[in-house]
Formats: sequence, structure tokens, C-alpha cells
Amino acid sequence: MARGQPTSEDAIVRLLSIAALDIRAMASRRRTYGDHPADDYHERIRSLADACHNLPGPLHIRHKRERRRAADNTLEYLWKTASDTQVAWMRITLGKIGFNYRHLDDLRARTIKDLHTQGLLGDD
Repeated sequence: MARGQPTSEDAIVRLLSIAALDIRAMASRRRTYGDHPADDYHERIRSLADACHNLPGPLHIRHKRERRRAADNTLEYLWKTASDTQVAWMRITLGKIGFNYRHLDDLRARTIKDLHTQGLLGDD
């Protein structure tokens, strides 16, 4: 049976799995790897843990429709509040499973624009 697009639940499972692997690899090597060789590995580990700490919640919901809605809401919140570095990591990670995060990018852009308009976000 052919499988459709990855769901929000699939995205959460992927992010948690890859974050755990990345954290384990950096902790055992005591350095970062990949595109950020000069980064502080403690900071990278903290960043991954920070991005993913709320993700498991929706996966424990028994009813599929409620679980899907909670997963959607959790990803939306994460995408709006994550740092640029965290979002870049999520894009790469989710792109590898074909997850369409365009709606999340649009939501993030609208949120940032609204915060600028309200004077709540500086002009970085």
C-alpha cells in the first residue's frame, strides 16, 4: 500500500529520533559535527533539547483525530518560537522525509511580521 505525505505525528517522531541521535553523537565525541565544526557542542545539545522538549506530548493521545490536531498545534508553536538555527535544523531533518513544512514557514513569517508591527520584536 502506498503511503501519502508524512503527517505531523511522523514529523514529531522524526525530529525526536534525529535529535536523540545528534545529542548522543555530540555528547560522546564532545564536539559538534557536520556544518558547524566551530560551534560549542554544549550549546548545540541544549538547542536540540530545547526545540524538542514539548514534542512527545501529542504522541500519547489515544484518539487519532485529537492526536493529529495536537501534533499540528505543537509543530506550529515550535515553528513560531524556535530560533533560526533550530528552524534550519528542523527544515533539513523534515525535508529528508518529504514533510511539507511550507505552511509552518508561512506561519512563522506572519508571526514575525506581526511582532515587528506591534513593536515587540527588534530589527535584527
